[in-house]
Amino acid sequence: MAYQVLSRKWRPQVFEDVVGQEHITDVLKNSLESGRLHHGYLFVGIRGIGKTTTARILAKALNCEHGPTPQPCNQCEFCREITDGYSMDVEEVDGASNRGVDEVRVLQESVGYAPSRSRYKIFIIDEVHMLTTEAFNALLKTLEEPPENVVFIMATTEPWKIPATILSRCQQFTFKNGSSEQLVGLLKKITQHEQISISNRGLALLAKSSGGSVRDAENLLDQVHGFCGSPIEDADVRYVLGIPEQTVLDEVLTALFTHKTSHIFSLMERVVSQGYNLRFFCMELMERIRNIVVLKLSKQPDRYLHLFDYTRDDLARYESRTTLSELQQIYWRLDDTERNMRFSPNPRYILEMALAGMTRVQNLAPMEELYAQLQEIQAQLERSEASMPSSAPSCPSASPSTPEMSHTAAPASGMPTESEPIESIASSDELNRLWGQLLAGVRQTRPALVSRLKIGRPVALTQNEFTVGFDPTVHVSREAFDNPKNAGVVEGVLLGLLGRPVKMVTTSQNGGMSVESVREQLEANVPHHTIQAQEFTPPVKSSKSERRAAGGSNGEGGSGRTGTKGVGKWQKQHGKSRHRYKPSVQVTVQDLVNLFEGTIEE
Repeated sequence: MAYQVLSRKWRPQVFEDVVGQEHITDVLKNSLESGRLHHGYLFVGIRGIGKTTTARILAKALNCEHGPTPQPCNQCEFCREITDGYSMDVEEVDGASNRGVDEVRVLQESVGYAPSRSRYKIFIIDEVHMLTTEAFNALLKTLEEPPENVVFIMATTEPWKIPATILSRCQQFTFKNGSSEQLVGLLKKITQHEQISISNRGLALLAKSSGGSVRDAENLLDQVHGFCGSPIEDADVRYVLGIPEQTVLDEVLTALFTHKTSHIFSLMERVVSQGYNLRFFCMELMERIRNIVVLKLSKQPDRYLHLFDYTRDDLARYESRTTLSELQQIYWRLDDTERNMRFSPNPRYILEMALAGMTRVQNLAPMEELYAQLQEIQAQLERSEASMPSSAPSCPSASPSTPEMSHTAAPASGMPTESEPIESIASSDELNRLWGQLLAGVRQTRPALVSRLKIGRPVALTQNEFTVGFDPTVHVSREAFDNPKNAGVVEGVLLGLLGRPVKMVTTSQNGGMSVESVREQLEANVPHHTIQAQEFTPPVKSSKSERRAAGGSNGEGGSGRTGTKGVGKWQKQHGKSRHRYKPSVQVTVQDLVNLFEGTIEE
């Protein structure tokens, strides 16, 4: 007889053999005993967990010669036909390859016929979520009111893709993932019957790699047994499945907790050279970090630890080496790293850089502790201020006329403030001469700034600063030089004039021209031109005969545009002539350009 794989050879044939799904099998057995059967069932769960197997057992329980019964005999003709897959009254449909509305219509036609030999006509639709929307719509009425002897059993791994109208017409059963204890027990039973020698740690590795799927665990056992035969060593299981050695994982954890970044790259070289799965390696680290957190926080950690090929003592030595904050930071970084490795062409580089960064993770103080420290610092500052003698009178509230220091140059230690006299190293004549040269230089560099700068006046020149005073009422001009870009223009001109870097400082002490002074200067500089009023005579529309006569006299064929003007209607109403508006002052564009010392570019 040809070899039969373990997953098919050990497929459950009765409800009691289904692993870890007692919450479903008990309900089905009670329904069969009481006769309260539903016409539609939906089985939901991951791959290889027993959905289709349970559907076949339910079909045998319904059509068994001794049924309906919760214990199919598996000996009668009907049970054997269902087990071997050639029963005419049990039809299995693959929803992935028969997903269209035409296939559903064929199924509907088959529903109308009575069972050929069995008690019920049963339709098992696997991967039902793959049906199209039209196919689901065509199935609605049949699923809602099928004939009395028809039962639908559907299975899916993605129930969120099934329309709600289908879900509401079925009894839904969700299959649980197999636990490590259940899978190890099943594998141990299989290995004993098949005479395969393997350790409990090797079985735990197989159960862990299966991800809770019974079929995957059986297939992995078949794969490892085909690689090395019996006995199966733990190293063989690790090699076939790509599971890293325990010593490598321990060394990586030690490097993370002792902040030894240089060890990461040599350890990763070992992991890659031995052919371990890098994503599985990352998940192994996440599992151990999680278990260390459980040891730190739980009073009964044995109930929540997920231990496979290592023990609690292997993790206890790391518990005192790190803090909870560091463990949480490392865990979430590993989670992001594993997610990024899925689609990266170079997962090794991503894992190396992430582990190198994790070695520098530091403990974060809790918010309560930080808040307490801030409160203590504030209390110390208040006590020091209270014990410090008051050496200066309190300043009155600021008013618009109070001089203020500009933000262009904040007063530093040793720098004179506006309440102190500013000592200048240049005389008044030297300041005025420098001021004129400065205005000329700024006019050449940026003419638009000259009109604002000349409103001020030079106050003092020190070794490092040039102070310009502005009247408090012209704060707009002073604020223009708070802009570092405008102040930089002035400082650049001063560098060329003085040969050393000098910072521009603005002040409202010893200010320049006020707003009233500027207005008076503008009015004085605006030229006044006297313009004589001109008479305006509106055009008068000529009559048709007059235009023809005028055209004839000009010899132009009656253009009618020149000649004697008649008296129009507008002139009769408004008089013979009217004067233009005569302004008191006439200002030209050139006058404004000259006033603001500008130029016309275009």
